[in-house]
Amino acid sequence: MYMAPEVFLGRYDVEADLWSAGVMLFQLLSGRLPFVEYGDAGEIVDVGVHLGFSFEGIFWEGVSSEAKDLITKLLVRIPRKRLSAKAALDHSWFKYTLEHMEGRKTGMEESSIVAAPGIVAAEAQRL
Repeated sequence: MYMAPEVFLGRYDVEADLWSAGVMLFQLLSGRLPFVEYGDAGEIVDVGVHLGFSFEGIFWEGVSSEAKDLITKLLVRIPRKRLSAKAALDHSWFKYTLEHMEGRKTGMEESSIVAAPGIVAAEAQRL
């Protein structure tokens, strides 16, 4: 599910890792995998790069346009057109995220990107 299309052809380089990073970011932010068709009960009914991906549905409502842009630039089928590692790290989503993480206490159980609802509720009560 994480392999770049060129891996199946046996001709790949480091760009394949950027594809995998895009798949992981997609999954971390939505709880779903790209290139997967889900049934009504949430079960996987089909898998394949031919399916494409979208940012539609409730899973993407709270996700920034910058995060979606980064994912779109990582999940490009032509490796030489895919975002490089340096370009990905220079992307506005990473810059914004890193800026906001610098001021946080280390070792906390929440993330500046996605926080578990229980942690957010407990933090709100504490304030």
